[in-house]
Amino acid sequence: MHDMWEVFLTPHTDDETLGMAGAITRAHLAGIRTCVVLVTDNLPSTRQRNVFPLIENLEEQRRIEWKRAMRCLQVDRLCEWDIEEALMVDAPAAVQAMIMSRMEELHYEMCPSHFHTVVGSDDQHAEVGYGALSHLICANAASAFARRHPDVRVTLHGVYVYSKPADDRNQCGSLRLRRDELSKKEQMRKREAMLCYREGPGSIGYGYKSVPELFDAAVTDPHEYTVELTLNAEQVGA
Repeated sequence: MHDMWEVFLTPHTDDETLGMAGAITRAHLAGIRTCVVLVTDNLPSTRQRNVFPLIENLEEQRRIEWKRAMRCLQVDRLCEWDIEEALMVDAPAAVQAMIMSRMEELHYEMCPSHFHTVVGSDDQHAEVGYGALSHLICANAASAFARRHPDVRVTLHGVYVYSKPADDRNQCGSLRLRRDELSKKEQMRKREAMLCYREGPGSIGYGYKSVPELFDAAVTDPHEYTVELTLNAEQVGA
């Protein structure tokens, strides 16, 4: 393993596994160090609390699943920014600037060759709620970073894309996501990481029960969906 880093920004736990587990595995197998950043405070939504009405420590359980999945993906470093998602509705520009500033700090500290983050199925999904809005703000911060640092690769990975019919997944709004095939090893590692979000010993299956349709589709689809902001920042500008 050498000193090169790739950084993966995930707005919520399980976003990174659904959208980027193949890319994380690819970096690991290439001997590149990986850092996964949990961007938001990751608090359960009202709907998700209704799924687990008797569980008091949902936030803690959610992070337990995340850390298990990150061990499965053999991630070298975890960061938790805990940016309040509630701020994103009232002050999206300020939150975007905050994320951009944190990216600059990581860039200065680690000199990563590649930043990754996730976005929804298209660029018109903010009305879905906090979750989708946080994806959009992260994507816009990444777009701004790509324009400022054209020497660093910056890639978006689709997450909600798995809610679309398979034939439509590479035509997501103006993003026009690219369909990237995963190797057998990358497929296997992604499926193993997704199992960390299912119900089992010591786990309540929070991730899977939150968005089962995305997990089920990702299991059967050995691809990930990306757009290279380094080349296409103007398409998803802040």
